[in-house]
Amino acid sequence: MNLNSLLVLIIIYLIMLTCNLLAPLFYGDDYLYSFIITKDTIFLHVVYESLERVDSFCDIITSQWNHYFIWGGRTIAHILLQFFLWQGKLLFDFFNAFVFVLLGLEIYWIVNRGNVSLNFKPSRLCWIFFALWTMTPSFPVVYLWLTAVCNYLWMMVLSLAFALIYVRKYFKLTSNILSDKVKSFLMLPFGIISGWTNENNICWLILIIAIMIYQSYRKRDIKTWMITGWIGLCIGYTILIFAPGNMERLAIGISFGLVTDFKSRISNALMMILAGLFFELILWHFFLRTIYKQAKFGDSEDIKRSIIMAKVFAIISAASTLIMIFSPEFTGRSLFQGFIYLLIAVTILIRLQHETGKNQMNKSARKFLHVVAIALFSITLCSTVMGLSSLRQYADYVSKAAMQEHLKPTNKIIEVPKFEYLDWISNACIFHLPIGSFDEDENDWHNVVYSRYYGIKGIHLNPNLTIKDWLFK
Repeated sequence: MNLNSLLVLIIIYLIMLTCNLLAPLFYGDDYLYSFIITKDTIFLHVVYESLERVDSFCDIITSQWNHYFIWGGRTIAHILLQFFLWQGKLLFDFFNAFVFVLLGLEIYWIVNRGNVSLNFKPSRLCWIFFALWTMTPSFPVVYLWLTAVCNYLWMMVLSLAFALIYVRKYFKLTSNILSDKVKSFLMLPFGIISGWTNENNICWLILIIAIMIYQSYRKRDIKTWMITGWIGLCIGYTILIFAPGNMERLAIGISFGLVTDFKSRISNALMMILAGLFFELILWHFFLRTIYKQAKFGDSEDIKRSIIMAKVFAIISAASTLIMIFSPEFTGRSLFQGFIYLLIAVTILIRLQHETGKNQMNKSARKFLHVVAIALFSITLCSTVMGLSSLRQYADYVSKAAMQEHLKPTNKIIEVPKFEYLDWISNACIFHLPIGSFDEDENDWHNVVYSRYYGIKGIHLNPNLTIKDWLFK
């Protein structure tokens, strides 16, 4: 690894570590999953006073066993989630910054024909991390919110690691570190774990790998590990999809009015797709324009394979987004997988441009875009750090008040002011800051779980109370 690449990775790690250290636990799920989930737990409604905090690995296993039957099958993600909530957010912050860097490296390796090497091109590394920073839909959710990070960022890194093995086979890269028998043995459990991650992500990998296996079979180039890995992926996905808790969650969502009629879901889905295009429009424009002129890259086998892979990832990107129209719940974080696949597709084409010398932009245009990118990154970085600092200060003030009430109970409900970012910070950060606060109703589940966490009677938001008045009352 050259010095420039190492510096890029260190800088990115430190930036994401800073953001994670400043981001507090998010009100709601981050506090709820700190408790042992029991069969009597009713999500989105009541957090019983009898709930106990997770304090051992046995508690996590018990909690996730119950969770599987009453809420959902994302067991792998929630085991990680409850482990970090038990051990403390500081440990998570250091690991999460590393996983963010690992996501960028996996994208780089997949783009580079599956060649896992530390010999990076600094400019390509910078592009990947710039795109992750500026274009990721729901940035604070998928990169900073502990609950969502374990469900999206960490599970994406796990599934890309699995896909990377097949990408290497597609580009005919071999490794003699492990024999085929050992690979076949290891790929089954790896596939199960990878398949047990995210519903809208794994189904497409199952389909693409199945096609790849069929083509390898026709060419008599199939390996046993390809089949065992795919079988494991199917097993893990089956465990995920057929969790009894999925139906329980749907029933609860319907009873609370969270699952609307089909017409409303279509309307919401279209709005979310438009929101996704806001972040991805430049990428789609580049991809479609470059694919239209793909003949200029040449017709070598390597180029053909690269273009096919770029098209496959772009199709998966579009499909994983559009299929969410039929989902009972379509939120901004659901766009994350599609964005990552689109970024891979675009970066493959960028690699081909550089390798063939067929760049579409002249040097002046590229220099201008580099200046704009540096300015945009600098502005968003500064505003994001300042915004997260103010949020962390607010969260620390509230937790300090809750701890004081816990240690010296007055049997009163704590009143807190509403938190708001400065307008210029909100506008300059381009959606990098989390939005959320307590509710005016102390019986709202976000408020209740926070109260249970600190062992106080209750907490609620007073809209007439300013932070200054609250701090100096």
